[in-house]
Amino acid sequence: MAELADALASGASGRKVVQVQVLLRAHGNIVMLVMFSLMLA
Repeated sequence: MAELADALASGASGRKVVQVQVLLRAHGNIVMLVMFSLMLA
């Protein structure tokens, strides 16, 4: 979330903000997949 706040504070373009949001969402999905895999193990 810090990256998104920094991007907004620095006046980054909308594209950059969207890119950061996509990266954060992808990271969250990876964490969810790992946790799910551990639960099944």
